[in-house]
Amino acid sequence: MSADRMLTYVGGGAAKFWEVRQNGTELNIRYGRLGAAGQTQVKSFDSAAAAAAAADKLVAEKLRKGYTEDEAVAAPVTSPAGGRQRRG
Repeated sequence: MSADRMLTYVGGGAAKFWEVRQNGTELNIRYGRLGAAGQTQVKSFDSAAAAAAAADKLVAEKLRKGYTEDEAVAAPVTSPAGGRQRRG
């Protein structure tokens, strides 16, 4: 896992989010109802590879439970080539 992952679940009267961010050997997990700040949990691992593997496993569990990935957060942000256009 190399990117932040944001997943959402809307259904059955629930509207919630789950997010994981890797910072070296730590995983910062934030979850809660959509629109709220949510709760934060930090998990530490012996290596960055172990943290990445754990994040992938957690994401897979959430996807199996019906969460969907928010592509806007998961995909890298790109800017248009050439920058701003001048008006003349």
